[in-house]
Amino acid sequence: MENNTKSIEFGDMVWGSCQYDTAADTFYKIKENGFGDIEIKFDSIRPIKEIREQAHDYFERKYWSDPFWVEYKDEQEKTISEIKSIEDCFTLCRDSAWDLWGAAPTICSWVFENYQTSEIDDRHDGVGPIGNWNAQAENDRTGVHCAALNIHANVQVSAFMGFDT
Repeated sequence: MENNTKSIEFGDMVWGSCQYDTAADTFYKIKENGFGDIEIKFDSIRPIKEIREQAHDYFERKYWSDPFWVEYKDEQEKTISEIKSIEDCFTLCRDSAWDLWGAAPTICSWVFENYQTSEIDDRHDGVGPIGNWNAQAENDRTGVHCAALNIHANVQVSAFMGFDT
């Protein structure tokens, strides 16, 4: 994908952590030039009530059956019941110590019924120690998920900001 604007580079910290800079770069390239040969497929966008149900079911399966997480169940259930927007889903995940690499694809699965993308290769141009390279490998996929949410579901860019790594 070509981009006629200045590329975001590692260290620009556009979405908070510098680890997400190439995700933000992918996102803005898609916003300017479209998805190109990346296919985004889904049947429909779920209404917010169903998104809340998807979030609740996910937390029920993945967290609340674990004794470590059960103490957070009441607070998280209350937060989920108060979700009024997709941005609130990002807040829930951010406040539950998720990273953007996990939040973006999961929230896509809550929002888009039967969400699929074409295969997106790992990046191999990471910066820093090998652990950082491994984390940054997800950035093109993360940028695509964020772009899908922004373009198809009108999620504000600010929802993607402020995640830990």
